Amino acid sequence: MTRPSLLFVDDERASLTALRVVFGVNHDLIVTTDAHEAIALMKARTFHVIVCDQRMSAMGEVDVLRHARELSPHSIRLLLSGDAKTDSILLAINEVEVHRFLQKPWDTAKLKQVVDEAIDLARNFFDAAEPGQAPRSTAEVLPFPRAGRSPEPLPALDIELDDKETLLLIDPGESMVTPMRVELEDKVRMEHAASRCDALRILRDKPVGVVVFSFDVRSQEDGVFVRMLKREHPSVLVVAVCDSIDTVRLIELIDEMKIFRYVRRPVNMKILSHYVMSAVRRRDETRRTACAKGEYRVSA
Repeated sequence: MTRPSLLFVDDERASLTALRVVFGVNHDLIVTTDAHEAIALMKARTFHVIVCDQRMSAMGEVDVLRHARELSPHSIRLLLSGDAKTDSILLAINEVEVHRFLQKPWDTAKLKQVVDEAIDLARNFFDAAEPGQAPRSTAEVLPFPRAGRSPEPLPALDIELDDKETLLLIDPGESMVTPMRVELEDKVRMEHAASRCDALRILRDKPVGVVVFSFDVRSQEDGVFVRMLKREHPSVLVVAVCDSIDTVRLIELIDEMKIFRYVRRPVNMKILSHYVMSAVRRRDETRRTACAKGEYRVSA
């Protein structure tokens, strides 16, 4: 097995020196303090994992990973930061689609664990590619729906009606049920749960692939539920709908709850449906990759 390829981008040389000590022996490791050199490297070769500091002096926040998503969408992206702000983390979740968020100063054992997990995930897609072909993307490249305008419509999925993804909407207030049915008509199968108990029953009985969860970030029960959902159903993608929250809670959404997308209230249904279909496409991509490796099984 070839050594996993890693790209670390950080304009602090001391950080890169420390990372060389941790990963330099068993990995094909490249480090750079230059954001533009990092982009050139992504154009020239592929990497299993790309780890970038949030604040690169030559570019805006998360811009390097935004380029990574376009140039190397099959690579797993990790974000390093010592002083993250809420808006930057929202960009990391919704636009850059980071796998994990790592705070400085990092815990070396946790850093190694997160990078190893990212390598395993990336290898699934590298291994599924045909010889001589580039690995399939783990996510489609989509224009991010900026404030003040709706996202561009997504092209139709190449799947049959019977294969359409099952979406579970957990919405106790039921304010999103009708608008979502209108937005997603004929695109997904939608199940509605008015409570966490209803959601558990549907998750047990239906092949749910995507969950939209309207939850209260102040509720300990809701937080426990999301963690349990991801533990018991790791392949399910969760789109969180909640009020504005602080940086700490956003980092928890990425690292502990593994949220796929985050939507603030009041909800823009065009943007929410866009994120739902992004999740559906990711699920379809994952399924195709698993089929190529002979790992996909249809649950009874």
